[in-house]
Amino acid sequence: MLCDDCLTRMLCVFPLCTQACLLLGSLGTSLLVEDLGLIFGFVGATGATMISFILPGISYYKMHEHMQEGPQWKRTGALLLCGLGLVVMPVCTTFLFL
Repeated sequence: MLCDDCLTRMLCVFPLCTQACLLLGSLGTSLLVEDLGLIFGFVGATGATMISFILPGISYYKMHEHMQEGPQWKRTGALLLCGLGLVVMPVCTTFLFL
């Protein structure tokens, strides 16, 4: 079992390490990538798919998880929407590199 002082120090160090990793990752990416359009395309392809397909499907499925009565086809449709998003995202990111 960890002592309270060790746990407190770990909770203070973790956000600093996370911020340092994000900062160094951003710096490394900006120094290595010559075409910023590729980065914007990658962020757009993944972000738009997440917002349009994956997150609404997961949200609906989780919100109506305990619903016994009512149409089950909506929950099935939500899972299909999420699955479609999981297919569309790799396809969109693949076309960025072709």
